[in-house]
Amino acid sequence: MDQNNTGSQKQALALMIIIPLIFALIVGGILAQLFGIIDITNFLGGIPVVGEVVPDSDEEEVYSREDELDRWAETLDDRERDLEEDRRELEERQEELDELKESLKEREQILEEREEELLDKEDTVVDREERLESLANVYSEMRPQEAAEILEDLEDELVIEILNRLSSDQKARILSEMDSETARNLTRMMGT
Repeated sequence: MDQNNTGSQKQALALMIIIPLIFALIVGGILAQLFGIIDITNFLGGIPVVGEVVPDSDEEEVYSREDELDRWAETLDDRERDLEEDRRELEERQEELDELKESLKEREQILEEREEELLDKEDTVVDREERLESLANVYSEMRPQEAAEILEDLEDELVIEILNRLSSDQKARILSEMDSETARNLTRMMGT
């Protein structure tokens, strides 16, 4: 029995060493395969039963994956170039837009200044019209002979504007009191 017991102990000891050693070899082989240190699929493929379970190592598949990765990298590079080009185009358009905005602001300011000028001129014209209307009222209240004497000394354009604001009767009476040459010239100017 001692011999049997010694044999069992030896078997147990051998199993305790062999099983962890086999386990360590398997795990080490898997890790070596994963990290690309060795290619155990070729080795295992030659073992009859194991070769049927382990897929063949296909270098073409690796190259195919590398080619696919290269194509993806190229596609990404193309897209990056396109994005950069689009970004530059957007920046150029933004600059053009900013220039147009500035131009519009300048034009708006010019238009506002012109509007102010026109309003001032309109006020001036309105004031002038009011003054001419007031003068016409004054001359219409005067006797024709007095009005004619004063109007003969004024500029022809001003006299015409005053006369045009008077009624036809008043106009006729004042013109009849003026020097005939002056009356003829004023009548000719009013007719044109």
